[in-house]
Amino acid sequence: MRTFNYLFTIVLGVWLTSCSKGDYVNSIPPNSIAIMSMDMGRMNGIGGGTLLKAILHVADVKTLGVDVSCPVYLFETENGNMGLCARIGSQQDLEKAIEEVGGNQPLQSFRGFQFTLLDGRWAVGFSDETLLVMGPIVSASYPDMRRKMAKCLSNDGNSGISTSRLYQKLDSIDSPMKMVARVDALPERLMLPFMLGTPKDTAPSQVCVSARMGVVGDVLVMDSEAFSFNQRIDAALKEAARVYRPIEGQLVSALSSEALGGLFVNVKGESLLPLMRENRAFQALLAGMNTEVDMDSIVRSVDGDFCLVVPAANEQPPKVCYSDGKVLRQWEGKVATSTFVPDTKAQPDDLRKKLLGKKMVLLVNMKLLKGLI
Repeated sequence: MRTFNYLFTIVLGVWLTSCSKGDYVNSIPPNSIAIMSMDMGRMNGIGGGTLLKAILHVADVKTLGVDVSCPVYLFETENGNMGLCARIGSQQDLEKAIEEVGGNQPLQSFRGFQFTLLDGRWAVGFSDETLLVMGPIVSASYPDMRRKMAKCLSNDGNSGISTSRLYQKLDSIDSPMKMVARVDALPERLMLPFMLGTPKDTAPSQVCVSARMGVVGDVLVMDSEAFSFNQRIDAALKEAARVYRPIEGQLVSALSSEALGGLFVNVKGESLLPLMRENRAFQALLAGMNTEVDMDSIVRSVDGDFCLVVPAANEQPPKVCYSDGKVLRQWEGKVATSTFVPDTKAQPDDLRKKLLGKKMVLLVNMKLLKGLI
């Protein structure tokens, strides 16, 4: 499972009206396949502090010398590296924070930028304007990573991320927290629903997901949509999306504290099953499930909210909860389905309200991020 699978429950935005473009943003590696952003100035009341504690392990990003009037970014590159990019507000505060954390070596100048290695696995580099953090790496890889980061810090508007379609899609979304990612950057079990409706020859790298994001308690809420830069695939995705109806929020408590995340939709199973059968990955999944239970029959009986809950451990089966129009049911890798009884105390009602009326929502348990990054 890629590091981003955990990282993927994180943060960061693109509202650049108060920041000069063509500068720090272009230090994000151009080969990034996932970009998240958080506009701290617009995040009052939506859990920015909680998210920063879970991901960056700091309660206030200002202590890092970051300019919070500009968006902060997290990203994953095609070769699996992840990182953070931010505009520096106070270089003095940044150097003090690095000193307090305790670098594995003193700050050193390299190609006009300052670098150090933190915690033996995070390369930190910065210019007068830009902070760039990348990893995790082994100490022996630090010199190579430093060279790559120096090149990124030197990028301009002609060679930086701002010329990429992924970033331009992110920039078009109006939300304090947002994300755009190639589907192959997601956990494999959460990848499949975004592939529904695509032509059989479609690779996951050809499909992307965009999301407006928010935080309720310890849960990251992602109002998601699948799309593609390939016109043929994008048209197929838009046609498939017609099967989704407004979510009613009946199954929100299916997301337990032990689950990594869950994908929620509202659908009529008779419309969903053909899409699943046409997708090779779903064909294999259904074939495996049908050895235990008649999964075709279960999907066909769905008429209402439907969720796929992904456990934190790969060896555990996913949990499927759904409404058949009359009764709420669940399947947890057993021979038969059972009745699902909503637990109003399991999740706050504010979380249920976040799902209401949406077409596709991904919920991620941020508590499981701690110690994984």
